[in-house]
Amino acid sequence: MAYGPNSSFGELIAAVAKYRKHNTFSRRDGVHAVQEIRKRIIGEHSLGVSTIIDELELCLLDPAVQRLLKVGPMQITDYSGLLGLKKGKAFGLEFRLMGPTGSHKDLMVGALIVLQLLQHEFPSGVNALTDAGFVNSALATRYYARRFGFRGAYFMQESTPKNLVEQLRGNDFEVVLVPEPPAETGKDKKNATYRAELKRFVTDKAFRKQAFHLGHAELGFFATMPYGRYAARELKARGIHPQIFLTSVGAGTTLVGTGEPIQEMFGTEIVVGEGAGLQPVKAKMPSGYVETVDSNLLSPAGQKGDEPLRRYFAEKGYDIGITSAVGLLLSGYLAEREDACVVTPIFEPYRDYKSRSIISRALQLNPFIPEDFWAKVGRVYAIT
Repeated sequence: MAYGPNSSFGELIAAVAKYRKHNTFSRRDGVHAVQEIRKRIIGEHSLGVSTIIDELELCLLDPAVQRLLKVGPMQITDYSGLLGLKKGKAFGLEFRLMGPTGSHKDLMVGALIVLQLLQHEFPSGVNALTDAGFVNSALATRYYARRFGFRGAYFMQESTPKNLVEQLRGNDFEVVLVPEPPAETGKDKKNATYRAELKRFVTDKAFRKQAFHLGHAELGFFATMPYGRYAARELKARGIHPQIFLTSVGAGTTLVGTGEPIQEMFGTEIVVGEGAGLQPVKAKMPSGYVETVDSNLLSPAGQKGDEPLRRYFAEKGYDIGITSAVGLLLSGYLAEREDACVVTPIFEPYRDYKSRSIISRALQLNPFIPEDFWAKVGRVYAIT
Protein backbone atom coordinates (compact mmCIF):
# COMPACT_ATOMS: atom_id res chain seq x y z
CA MET A 1 0.00 0.00 0.00
CA ALA A 2 1.25 3.47 -0.88
CA TYR A 3 1.32 6.02 1.91
CA GLY A 4 1.41 9.78 1.67
CA PRO A 5 -0.68 12.90 2.16
CA ASN A 6 -4.36 12.34 1.34
CA SER A 7 -7.12 14.79 0.46
CA SER A 8 -7.81 15.61 4.13
CA PHE A 9 -4.18 16.56 4.58
CA GLY A 10 -4.43 18.69 1.46
CA GLU A 11 -7.39 20.48 3.06
CA LEU A 12 -5.35 21.05 6.21
CA ILE A 13 -2.44 22.51 4.23
CA ALA A 14 -4.82 24.90 2.46
CA ALA A 15 -6.53 25.92 5.72
CA VAL A 16 -3.21 26.55 7.45
CA ALA A 17 -1.74 28.53 4.54
CA LYS A 18 -4.35 31.27 5.08
CA TYR A 19 -2.75 32.10 8.43
CA ARG A 20 0.86 32.18 7.26
CA LYS A 21 1.93 35.82 7.50
CA HIS A 22 5.58 35.25 6.57
CA ASN A 23 7.76 33.45 4.08
CA THR A 24 8.31 29.80 4.92
CA PHE A 25 11.71 28.50 5.97
CA SER A 26 13.62 26.55 3.37
CA ARG A 27 12.87 22.90 4.08
CA ARG A 28 15.55 20.82 5.75
CA ASP A 29 15.27 17.32 7.14
CA GLY A 30 12.84 16.78 10.02
CA VAL A 31 15.34 17.09 12.86
CA HIS A 32 16.73 20.41 11.67
CA ALA A 33 13.25 21.72 10.88
CA VAL A 34 12.22 21.20 14.51
CA GLN A 35 15.40 22.79 15.81
CA GLU A 36 14.91 25.78 13.53
CA ILE A 37 11.35 26.41 14.74
CA ARG A 38 12.38 26.03 18.37
CA LYS A 39 15.25 28.49 17.92
CA ARG A 40 12.93 31.05 16.36
CA ILE A 41 10.28 30.74 19.10
CA ILE A 42 12.89 31.10 21.85
CA GLY A 43 14.36 34.10 20.04
CA GLU A 44 10.95 35.77 19.95
CA HIS A 45 10.39 34.94 23.61
CA SER A 46 13.64 36.66 24.58
CA LEU A 47 12.35 39.81 22.87
CA GLY A 48 8.99 39.64 24.64
CA VAL A 49 7.00 38.77 21.52
CA SER A 50 5.11 35.65 20.43
CA THR A 51 4.37 36.03 16.73
CA ILE A 52 4.65 32.31 15.97
CA ILE A 53 2.43 31.25 18.87
CA ASP A 54 -0.10 33.99 18.05
CA GLU A 55 -0.25 32.80 14.45
CA LEU A 56 -0.62 29.19 15.57
CA GLU A 57 -3.43 30.12 17.96
CA LEU A 58 -5.49 31.78 15.24
CA CYS A 59 -5.02 28.72 13.07
CA LEU A 60 -5.92 26.14 15.74
CA LEU A 61 -9.10 28.02 16.63
CA ASP A 62 -10.30 28.02 13.02
CA PRO A 63 -13.38 25.73 12.83
CA ALA A 64 -12.09 24.19 9.58
CA VAL A 65 -8.79 23.24 11.23
CA GLN A 66 -10.59 21.94 14.32
CA ARG A 67 -12.80 19.80 12.10
CA LEU A 68 -9.81 18.32 10.30
CA LEU A 69 -7.99 17.66 13.59
CA LYS A 70 -11.21 16.36 15.22
CA VAL A 71 -10.72 18.70 18.19
CA GLY A 72 -13.70 19.60 20.35
CA PRO A 73 -14.41 22.59 22.61
CA MET A 74 -12.76 23.16 25.98
CA GLN A 75 -14.69 21.62 28.87
CA ILE A 76 -14.23 22.40 32.56
CA THR A 77 -15.64 20.26 35.37
CA ASP A 78 -16.17 21.27 38.99
CA TYR A 79 -14.95 18.23 40.96
CA SER A 80 -15.34 19.92 44.34
CA GLY A 81 -18.34 17.90 45.51
CA LEU A 82 -16.70 14.63 44.49
CA LEU A 83 -13.75 15.55 46.70
CA GLY A 84 -15.89 16.55 49.67
CA LEU A 85 -15.42 20.29 49.14
CA LYS A 86 -17.84 23.14 48.72
CA LYS A 87 -18.62 24.12 45.15
CA GLY A 88 -16.05 26.14 43.21
CA LYS A 89 -12.85 24.87 44.83
CA ALA A 90 -11.39 22.18 42.55
CA PHE A 91 -11.75 22.21 38.77
CA GLY A 92 -10.53 19.89 36.04
CA LEU A 93 -9.53 21.02 32.56
CA GLU A 94 -10.99 18.16 30.52
CA PHE A 95 -8.31 17.64 27.90
CA ARG A 96 -9.35 13.96 27.81
CA LEU A 97 -12.65 15.01 26.18
CA MET A 98 -11.25 17.28 23.47
CA GLY A 99 -9.32 14.97 21.14
CA PRO A 100 -10.10 11.92 19.00
CA THR A 101 -8.21 9.32 21.10
CA GLY A 102 -9.17 10.74 24.50
CA SER A 103 -5.87 12.25 25.59
CA HIS A 104 -4.24 15.66 26.03
CA LYS A 105 -1.59 14.45 23.59
CA ASP A 106 -4.14 14.60 20.76
CA LEU A 107 -4.07 18.37 21.08
CA MET A 108 -0.29 18.38 21.10
CA VAL A 109 0.25 16.14 18.06
CA GLY A 110 -2.32 18.00 15.98
CA ALA A 111 -0.78 21.32 16.99
CA LEU A 112 2.74 20.08 16.15
CA ILE A 113 1.61 19.21 12.63
CA VAL A 114 -0.03 22.62 12.18
CA LEU A 115 2.95 24.46 13.67
CA GLN A 116 5.31 22.89 11.15
CA LEU A 117 2.96 23.52 8.24
CA LEU A 118 2.87 27.19 9.22
CA GLN A 119 6.65 27.41 9.09
CA HIS A 120 7.55 25.10 6.19
CA GLU A 121 6.13 23.96 2.90
CA PHE A 122 5.34 20.27 3.27
CA PRO A 123 8.17 18.30 1.63
CA SER A 124 7.68 15.83 -1.19
CA GLY A 125 8.47 12.17 -0.62
CA VAL A 126 7.29 12.10 3.01
CA ASN A 127 5.07 9.14 3.88
CA ALA A 128 5.39 8.74 7.67
CA LEU A 129 4.85 10.65 10.91
CA THR A 130 7.42 9.86 13.58
CA ASP A 131 8.23 10.81 17.16
CA ALA A 132 9.23 9.40 20.55
CA GLY A 133 7.50 9.24 23.91
CA PHE A 134 4.90 7.13 25.64
CA VAL A 135 1.53 5.55 24.90
CA ASN A 136 -0.66 8.67 24.84
CA SER A 137 1.55 10.39 22.29
CA ALA A 138 1.89 7.20 20.27
CA LEU A 139 -1.88 6.74 20.06
CA ALA A 140 -2.29 10.34 18.93
CA THR A 141 0.50 10.00 16.37
CA ARG A 142 -1.02 6.82 14.98
CA TYR A 143 -4.45 8.43 14.77
CA TYR A 144 -3.23 11.45 12.80
CA ALA A 145 -0.98 9.33 10.60
CA ARG A 146 -4.00 7.26 9.55
CA ARG A 147 -6.27 10.30 9.37
CA PHE A 148 -3.97 12.00 6.87
CA GLY A 149 -2.82 8.99 4.83
CA PHE A 150 0.59 8.33 6.38
CA ARG A 151 2.20 5.40 8.09
CA GLY A 152 3.86 5.96 11.45
CA ALA A 153 6.94 5.09 13.48
CA TYR A 154 7.18 5.58 17.22
CA PHE A 155 10.10 5.12 19.61
CA MET A 156 9.14 3.91 23.09
CA GLN A 157 10.87 2.56 26.16
CA GLU A 158 11.43 -1.17 26.24
CA SER A 159 9.53 -1.58 29.52
CA THR A 160 6.23 -0.55 27.91
CA PRO A 161 3.73 -3.35 28.69
CA LYS A 162 3.37 -5.82 25.83
CA ASN A 163 -0.40 -5.40 25.75
CA LEU A 164 0.02 -1.71 24.91
CA VAL A 165 2.72 -2.35 22.33
CA GLU A 166 0.55 -4.89 20.55
CA GLN A 167 -2.40 -2.49 20.58
CA LEU A 168 -0.25 0.09 18.82
CA ARG A 169 1.61 -2.02 16.28
CA GLY A 170 0.22 -2.55 12.81
CA ASN A 171 1.28 -2.85 9.20
CA ASP A 172 1.11 0.93 9.02
CA PHE A 173 2.60 1.70 12.44
CA GLU A 174 6.08 0.67 13.55
CA VAL A 175 6.86 0.60 17.27
CA VAL A 176 10.58 0.76 18.05
CA LEU A 177 11.39 -0.39 21.60
CA VAL A 178 14.41 1.34 23.09
CA PRO A 179 16.44 -0.25 25.93
CA GLU A 180 16.41 1.77 29.11
CA PRO A 181 19.75 3.16 30.25
CA PRO A 182 20.98 1.86 33.62
CA ALA A 183 19.98 4.13 36.48
CA GLU A 184 23.60 4.78 37.42
CA THR A 185 24.22 6.51 34.09
CA GLY A 186 21.93 9.35 35.12
CA LYS A 187 20.18 9.22 31.75
CA ASP A 188 16.41 9.43 31.52
CA LYS A 189 14.49 6.55 29.96
CA LYS A 190 12.14 8.80 27.99
CA ASN A 191 14.94 11.05 26.81
CA ALA A 192 16.66 7.87 25.63
CA THR A 193 13.79 7.15 23.23
CA TYR A 194 14.15 10.59 21.70
CA ARG A 195 17.88 10.09 21.24
CA ALA A 196 17.18 6.78 19.52
CA GLU A 197 14.83 8.47 17.06
CA LEU A 198 17.32 11.23 16.30
CA LYS A 199 20.05 8.63 15.77
CA ARG A 200 17.91 6.89 13.17
CA PHE A 201 17.55 10.14 11.26
CA VAL A 202 21.34 10.32 11.14
CA THR A 203 22.03 6.69 10.23
CA ASP A 204 19.06 5.78 7.99
CA LYS A 205 18.93 7.88 4.82
CA ALA A 206 15.64 6.39 3.58
CA PHE A 207 14.00 7.05 6.95
CA ARG A 208 15.27 10.63 6.92
CA LYS A 209 13.77 11.32 3.50
CA GLN A 210 10.40 9.74 4.24
CA ALA A 211 9.76 10.73 7.87
CA PHE A 212 8.02 13.85 9.16
CA HIS A 213 9.53 14.41 12.61
CA LEU A 214 6.99 15.91 15.04
CA GLY A 215 9.46 16.97 17.74
CA HIS A 216 7.28 16.39 20.82
CA ALA A 217 10.16 16.84 23.29
CA GLU A 218 11.40 20.09 21.75
CA LEU A 219 8.19 21.77 20.62
CA GLY A 220 5.30 20.15 22.50
CA PHE A 221 4.94 22.83 25.18
CA PHE A 222 5.14 25.65 22.62
CA ALA A 223 2.62 23.96 20.31
CA THR A 224 0.05 23.61 23.10
CA MET A 225 0.30 27.18 24.41
CA PRO A 226 -2.69 28.24 22.26
CA TYR A 227 -4.78 25.65 24.12
CA GLY A 228 -3.42 26.97 27.42
CA ARG A 229 -4.57 30.44 26.42
CA TYR A 230 -7.92 28.98 25.40
CA ALA A 231 -8.25 27.34 28.82
CA ALA A 232 -7.39 30.60 30.58
CA ARG A 233 -10.04 32.49 28.62
CA GLU A 234 -12.65 29.83 29.37
CA LEU A 235 -11.85 29.97 33.09
CA LYS A 236 -12.23 33.74 33.05
CA ALA A 237 -15.48 33.58 31.09
CA ARG A 238 -16.93 31.24 33.73
CA GLY A 239 -15.83 33.44 36.61
CA ILE A 240 -13.20 30.94 37.79
CA HIS A 241 -10.04 32.62 39.12
CA PRO A 242 -7.58 29.89 40.16
CA GLN A 243 -5.01 30.59 42.84
CA ILE A 244 -3.21 27.31 42.06
CA PHE A 245 -2.56 25.38 38.85
CA LEU A 246 -1.51 21.86 39.83
CA THR A 247 0.01 19.37 37.43
CA SER A 248 2.45 16.50 37.12
CA VAL A 249 5.47 16.79 34.85
CA GLY A 250 6.56 14.62 31.94
CA ALA A 251 7.88 16.28 28.81
CA GLY A 252 6.47 19.60 30.07
CA THR A 253 3.66 19.85 27.52
CA THR A 254 0.97 20.74 30.06
CA LEU A 255 3.23 22.14 32.77
CA VAL A 256 4.51 24.86 30.44
CA GLY A 257 1.92 24.95 27.65
CA THR A 258 -1.06 25.34 29.99
CA GLY A 259 0.51 26.52 33.24
CA GLU A 260 2.27 29.56 31.84
CA PRO A 261 -0.77 31.09 30.05
CA ILE A 262 -2.97 30.58 33.12
CA GLN A 263 -0.33 32.15 35.34
CA GLU A 264 -0.01 35.11 32.98
CA MET A 265 -3.75 35.77 33.05
CA PHE A 266 -4.49 35.24 36.75
CA GLY A 267 -1.16 35.42 38.59
CA THR A 268 -1.76 31.77 39.49
CA GLU A 269 0.86 29.78 41.39
CA ILE A 270 2.13 26.75 39.47
CA VAL A 271 2.45 23.71 41.74
CA VAL A 272 3.98 20.39 40.67
CA GLY A 273 2.97 17.01 42.06
CA GLU A 274 5.35 14.13 41.35
CA GLY A 275 5.76 10.53 42.44
CA ALA A 276 7.54 10.13 45.77
CA GLY A 277 9.99 7.59 44.36
CA LEU A 278 11.23 9.70 41.45
CA GLN A 279 11.48 13.41 42.15
CA PRO A 280 13.32 15.24 39.37
CA VAL A 281 11.53 18.55 40.02
CA LYS A 282 12.48 18.45 43.70
CA ALA A 283 16.07 17.87 42.60
CA LYS A 284 15.77 20.76 40.15
CA MET A 285 14.39 23.22 42.70
CA PRO A 286 14.89 21.81 46.22
CA SER A 287 13.84 25.05 47.90
CA GLY A 288 10.36 24.63 46.41
CA TYR A 289 9.76 21.20 47.94
CA VAL A 290 7.07 21.27 50.64
CA GLU A 291 6.14 17.75 51.74
CA THR A 292 5.29 14.19 50.79
CA VAL A 293 1.57 13.49 50.75
CA ASP A 294 0.05 10.01 51.15
CA SER A 295 -2.63 9.78 48.46
CA ASN A 296 -4.36 7.00 50.43
CA LEU A 297 -5.07 9.44 53.26
CA LEU A 298 -6.69 11.87 50.82
CA SER A 299 -8.92 9.36 49.06
CA PRO A 300 -12.65 10.08 49.41
CA ALA A 301 -15.09 7.57 50.83
CA GLY A 302 -12.31 5.47 52.34
CA GLN A 303 -10.85 4.46 48.97
CA LYS A 304 -7.27 3.19 49.31
CA GLY A 305 -4.86 2.62 46.43
CA ASP A 306 -4.95 3.34 42.71
CA GLU A 307 -7.54 0.81 41.57
CA PRO A 308 -10.20 1.57 44.22
CA LEU A 309 -9.66 5.27 43.54
CA ARG A 310 -10.22 4.74 39.82
CA ARG A 311 -13.38 2.75 40.55
CA TYR A 312 -14.66 5.48 42.86
CA PHE A 313 -14.42 8.09 40.11
CA ALA A 314 -15.88 5.66 37.56
CA GLU A 315 -18.87 4.94 39.80
CA LYS A 316 -19.52 8.67 39.94
CA GLY A 317 -19.54 8.79 36.14
CA TYR A 318 -15.98 9.99 35.49
CA ASP A 319 -13.56 7.86 33.47
CA ILE A 320 -10.27 9.30 34.67
CA GLY A 321 -6.71 7.98 34.46
CA ILE A 322 -4.71 7.33 37.61
CA THR A 323 -2.34 10.29 37.20
CA SER A 324 -5.26 12.70 36.85
CA ALA A 325 -7.17 11.08 39.72
CA VAL A 326 -4.23 11.48 42.08
CA GLY A 327 -3.83 15.05 40.82
CA LEU A 328 -7.44 15.71 41.79
CA LEU A 329 -6.78 14.35 45.27
CA LEU A 330 -3.84 16.69 45.77
CA SER A 331 -5.91 19.55 44.34
CA GLY A 332 -8.60 18.85 46.92
CA TYR A 333 -6.00 18.72 49.67
CA LEU A 334 -4.58 22.13 48.75
CA ALA A 335 -8.01 23.67 48.13
CA GLU A 336 -9.24 22.63 51.57
CA ARG A 337 -6.07 23.42 53.50
CA GLU A 338 -5.54 26.84 51.91
CA ASP A 339 -9.14 27.74 51.07
CA ALA A 340 -7.94 28.18 47.50
CA CYS A 341 -9.38 27.59 44.05
CA VAL A 342 -7.30 24.91 42.30
CA VAL A 343 -7.30 23.90 38.64
CA THR A 344 -5.69 20.70 37.36
CA PRO A 345 -5.57 19.00 33.94
CA ILE A 346 -7.49 15.78 33.34
CA PHE A 347 -5.15 14.10 30.91
CA GLU A 348 -6.88 10.93 29.77
CA PRO A 349 -9.42 8.22 30.58
CA TYR A 350 -8.25 5.16 32.49
CA ARG A 351 -5.82 2.92 30.63
CA ASP A 352 -4.38 -0.29 31.99
CA TYR A 353 -0.68 0.51 32.25
CA LYS A 354 -0.07 -2.42 34.64
CA SER A 355 2.60 -0.49 36.50
CA ARG A 356 2.68 3.18 37.44
CA SER A 357 6.47 3.09 37.49
CA ILE A 358 6.67 2.99 33.72
CA ILE A 359 4.92 6.33 33.35
CA SER A 360 7.21 8.11 35.79
CA ARG A 361 10.27 9.91 34.54
CA ALA A 362 13.51 8.44 35.81
CA LEU A 363 16.37 10.73 36.76
CA GLN A 364 16.19 13.74 34.46
CA LEU A 365 13.64 16.26 33.30
CA ASN A 366 13.12 16.97 29.64
CA PRO A 367 16.23 19.06 28.85
CA PHE A 368 14.30 21.12 26.31
CA ILE A 369 11.96 22.71 28.88
CA PRO A 370 12.93 26.41 28.79
CA GLU A 371 15.26 27.07 31.70
CA ASP A 372 13.58 30.34 32.64
CA PHE A 373 10.28 28.52 33.15
CA TRP A 374 11.41 26.93 36.42
CA ALA A 375 11.43 30.35 38.09
CA LYS A 376 7.66 30.38 37.52
CA VAL A 377 7.04 27.19 39.53
CA GLY A 378 6.10 27.88 43.14
CA ARG A 379 5.98 24.60 45.06
CA VAL A 380 6.66 20.90 44.65
CA TYR A 381 4.82 18.06 46.40
CA ALA A 382 5.68 14.38 46.36
CA ILE A 383 2.79 11.91 46.23
CA THR A 384 2.95 8.31 47.40
